[in-house]
Amino acid sequence: MRPGEPHLQRNSPARWRKIIESANLRVVAHEMAIGFFANTFNALVQLPTLIGGRILRRVGVPNDAAGFCERLFSGRRMAPLDRIDQATAPIFRGLYGWNLFVVKRSEPSAT
Repeated sequence: MRPGEPHLQRNSPARWRKIIESANLRVVAHEMAIGFFANTFNALVQLPTLIGGRILRRVGVPNDAAGFCERLFSGRRMAPLDRIDQATAPIFRGLYGWNLFVVKRSEPSAT
């Protein structure tokens, strides 16, 4: 993948938490940096567009699929979805999206 190309998450927020904790780290804070609706809408359009653009380039059809996606997903167009994500964050917090975890080393247990 080239930088900036979309990718699929393979772990839910709960799974990320388990991975983090298994590394002897403690989750101090967690929030959805990009929420469920913006992330899902972007993926449903961006992934097929970029894959289609790559296929077209391989068969000799020049195109700017990445530029199209950048114009389509401008801040102005994504702002309403971001507002929906912020309003529904407590409901959809456990779903896939761009998660931001703040972690800290776990203190050794005193035994």
